[in-house]
Amino acid sequence: MLRAEFESLNRTFADTMNATASAFGTLADERHDQREEMRDLKTEVAKLGATQDQLVVRGKHEVMDLPNPLIRRTTVN
Repeated sequence: MLRAEFESLNRTFADTMNATASAFGTLADERHDQREEMRDLKTEVAKLGATQDQLVVRGKHEVMDLPNPLIRRTTVN
């Protein structure tokens, strides 16, 4: 009777440990996936930041022609 109880407890313990290991494996996989998603999100945010910087430089899609300071303009008298 004690042997049967021991075997039952042993199986229960082994099943519990297997379920725990499986749960940790699932959590590790999810963490890996989340890290990849965060990496992708950071890349997209960096791209958006670069796009916004270009918009500010260009004046919100308007390219401005500035005079070339190296060209001397002479006035005719």
